[in-house]
Amino acid sequence: MTETKILYHYLLHYIAADKIDHLSDEDRLILIKTIVTSGPSDEAWNALIELFFAWPISQAKLNTIKLANNLMEDWPISQRRVNSAWGRVVNNQKLTDITLLARSMAINRNEGLGGNEMAIIASSVYAINLTEINIDRSNVSVEAMLELTHSKFLDALNTLNMNGLTLSDEKLKILFNPETLTTLKSLTLRNCGISGKRSQIITESKLFKQVENINLSMNTISDEGVHFIVKAGTIPQLKHLDLSENYISDEAVIRLLNSGNMPNLTELILSKNSIKKPEVLFKAAKRNNISVVI
Repeated sequence: MTETKILYHYLLHYIAADKIDHLSDEDRLILIKTIVTSGPSDEAWNALIELFFAWPISQAKLNTIKLANNLMEDWPISQRRVNSAWGRVVNNQKLTDITLLARSMAINRNEGLGGNEMAIIASSVYAINLTEINIDRSNVSVEAMLELTHSKFLDALNTLNMNGLTLSDEKLKILFNPETLTTLKSLTLRNCGISGKRSQIITESKLFKQVENINLSMNTISDEGVHFIVKAGTIPQLKHLDLSENYISDEAVIRLLNSGNMPNLTELILSKNSIKKPEVLFKAAKRNNISVVI
C-alpha cells in the first residue's frame, strides 16, 4: 500500500488506490475524461502524468493522448508544464510519451546535464507539441545548441527563454542562424553575457528579423550594441524589445527611436539603464508611436 501511495499521489484524488493497477484501457479513458473535465489545475495535471506514466506504451495509449490533448485545448500553458528533471518526463536518457501532453518544458539549474537534456528533447518525436522551452542557469553545449537549431521535432515551438547561461560566440551564431525553428516568435536571453561587441552576432542574423519579441535584459549591450541594432536595417517583425539593465545612455536610445528601422515596434523596455533625461526620450517615443518603459 505504501508503494502505491508513493507512485500515485495526485491520482488518489480521483480513484481509490486498490483500483488503479486493475484499470482496463476503457477504464483509463473514462478516468482521464473525468480528470480533464474537472478543469485545469496542478492536481489534475499531475494526476494525468501519474496515470499515463504507469500505462504501458500501446496504440490505445497514444490514441488516448490525442484525445486528452483535444480535451485540454483550452488549458493555459502554465498548467501544462513539465521539467526535464522529472523521472516521468526523461527516463533512461529518453523523452517519454507523456511529453506529448505538455506545452512547456523547463531545464533548471543543471550545469552538468543541461546540454544533454536539451539534446534529448530536441531529438525526440515526443517534443512535437512543445510551444515553449525555458532554460535556467544550465549548461547548454555547442552540440546541444546544434540539436536545438536543427531539430525536426520542434515545429510548434514559438517561445524560447534562456536565463543565466554562458553563451560563447559560437553558441550565439548557432542559435541565431538556425536551420529550423521557423515558428519561433519570442526569444529571451537574459543575463547571458552579451556585450556590445557581441551584439553584432545577433543583429546580423536571420532570427533577429524573424522574432516579434526579444528580451536581452541584464547583459552589457551598452551604446555599442544599440549602434548595431540601428545599423541592422529594417527589422520588420519586432514588436517588443527589452534592453533593461544594459548600460545604455539617453543618446543611444534617441538614435534607436529615431532610426525608423523597427516599423512595428510598440514597446521598448529600458529599466535600470543610464537614462538621465527621460522626458526627452518620451517625446521621441511619442513621435514614433512607441511605448517606453524606464
